[in-house]
Amino acid sequence: MGKKLLSPPLTGLKDSSAKSAEPLWQEAISYRPRTSLGQKLLRIRERIIASGERLCSWDEIEQEIAAQRGQME
Repeated sequence: MGKKLLSPPLTGLKDSSAKSAEPLWQEAISYRPRTSLGQKLLRIRERIIASGERLCSWDEIEQEIAAQRGQME
């Protein structure tokens, strides 16, 4: 049987915002990748979350890539 995933508490949102976000959250937590690369990336993401480390935003990822390429603004 698969893991039961619990949604985290939605803090800082009004009830209506939390309710409107719930379908998107449920879709995201039930997603299972079809390719081996997608499965590997999902396992990495799950390990990071389990460790308690914060996930980077897209902006942070783009900044890190630019820094590695020597393109810092």
